Amino acid sequence: MAQAAFHVPERDSIQETFEDYALTLQVVLVGCDGLVMASDRLFEDRRYVPRAFASAPARLTQRTFGSKILFSDAGDVACGFAGGPQAREIARRIVSDCHPAGLTVIQWEDRIGEAIQPIRGSGAHVMDEVFVLRADTPGSAVRVLVQDSLPSFLVIEDTLCTGDILASANFLPGHFRRSDMSISALTKLALLTLAYASKDNPSGVGGGADLLTLNQTAAFSLSRHSEDELDALRRQFDDHSLQFITG
Repeated sequence: MAQAAFHVPERDSIQETFEDYALTLQVVLVGCDGLVMASDRLFEDRRYVPRAFASAPARLTQRTFGSKILFSDAGDVACGFAGGPQAREIARRIVSDCHPAGLTVIQWEDRIGEAIQPIRGSGAHVMDEVFVLRADTPGSAVRVLVQDSLPSFLVIEDTLCTGDILASANFLPGHFRRSDMSISALTKLALLTLAYASKDNPSGVGGGADLLTLNQTAAFSLSRHSEDELDALRRQFDDHSLQFITG
């Protein structure tokens, strides 16, 4: 017996597609003694599934929580991923197959490109973004962008956000990060950015945060922060800001 054709409705706009796949916010901040990378922990699995006796399939959304940061077994590479469902596979391939020892920046980008070449992006209107951190390079990171084509690379030496970059929380790292900031100060700024991003878009950003630091001794350190901790930090910043404005 022939099965009925399964058809996914066309997207009304690129914005709707972005909303389906903007599942996170990640930020990298580079300072005077290393860098930090922060990511929320909320995953939303959104897909269309067949529905009996209906002309169109139903959209199913499931929520779960987990880390969006992966490490290599050797501890020499870490990746944070954001975007569509292929973003994790791209990050997984990098930490599994790419080792930076002795490579220049260009050689490192070539090595990443070779490793992820077989992987197709999540779609023409979906940006799979991966932050790649080398343990031997605490003063910069590389953003890998795959959009249903060959990857592009961007070296980050100050600050950059990926994922839900429409969030107004991007104002914070863009305006408050300075090159003379320590890892301690950047940690507060990164967590504050995640706290406001969760407030901006609670359906797409949440579950607390994972914070990765990389210091001058080439050592990664990962810590987890609850939603309550982020909320308390945001309220404290709100109070100080309001006092400055009204005082």
